[in-house]
Amino acid sequence: MGAHIGDNVIIGAGSVVSGNIESDSVYAGNPARKVCSLDAFYEKLKSDFINSAKIYASKVNSGNEMGLYRCLIDSDSEFDEFIDNRSFNGINKSCLKAAKRRAERISFEELKS
Repeated sequence: MGAHIGDNVIIGAGSVVSGNIESDSVYAGNPARKVCSLDAFYEKLKSDFINSAKIYASKVNSGNEMGLYRCLIDSDSEFDEFIDNRSFNGINKSCLKAAKRRAERISFEELKS
């Protein structure tokens, strides 16, 4: 009772909210405390997603399906070497290289939509 929660707020499960909760923020705990801004939380999630993809790709270095994921994280030379040293069951290697060039032009905003 008596709490005011602003707009665009994430509150952690089980948090006890009281007082004034700022807009565009992330709160958690008992009592709920500000963890970070919503923009900082978004940047952390984006960074974690990219780092997780890199770790996954480094652990699964074999398999044709990885060519499609590696185009998002490998340098041009690493990706070209990966493509040139594998067979992709009829998939044209130049199409995969074109996919990498296309992926480099896509923003994170476009990717998540």
